Amino acid sequence: MPIDYYPRTTNSNWSYEFDDNPTDTLLRKVIAPTKSALGNVYNIFMETSDVSAGFDSSGYFRRSGGDYFQYFDVGFVFDLDNEVWGEYIFLKDNVAAGTSWTSANFSGTYTYTDGTGTHTVPIIVRLKETIQQKDVSVTINGVAYPFTIVVKEEYEYSFDAGVTWDVSDVYSIYNYSRNVGLLKWEAFDTMGSVIKQEITRSQVY
Repeated sequence: MPIDYYPRTTNSNWSYEFDDNPTDTLLRKVIAPTKSALGNVYNIFMETSDVSAGFDSSGYFRRSGGDYFQYFDVGFVFDLDNEVWGEYIFLKDNVAAGTSWTSANFSGTYTYTDGTGTHTVPIIVRLKETIQQKDVSVTINGVAYPFTIVVKEEYEYSFDAGVTWDVSDVYSIYNYSRNVGLLKWEAFDTMGSVIKQEITRSQVY
């Protein structure tokens, strides 16, 4: 089997639980149709917390060499006023621990309310990824997963056309295991862990 830290083969599927609650679960799978955007072809992931209720889209992904891309709505991630679609590299499997990179800059508008009223301002946003650990063993729900890459994802924004950048107090940590895929996602803020999603089973074709 070729090395792949985010398998995208049709019918591959994974189950996850949230915050160590075995009754709060998520099923993700890859379907056969693909999505074309930006001159690229992406595999489509679907997800559900209740199979009887059907599946919703869980993202669009592709790989080129050691780079793994997601095509996504930047506006949703950053709570912008409108949809802003683009792609970014969320994982590199051919770089050393300590390596960082940033996405392209994405432009939009952001509306907020303060003591003087409601304001809409232009904003530029981007994502920053850092390989924290490379090919380590991670144990989740009693199963050891060797060859795991741990990635920190941060969210940066600028209100002055990119002259200065601020960093959100929310960030994410992702664990990706060779030939398994996403093992764990955990979101943090200044108070600590906000939400945790961990793998309970996988089937990769």
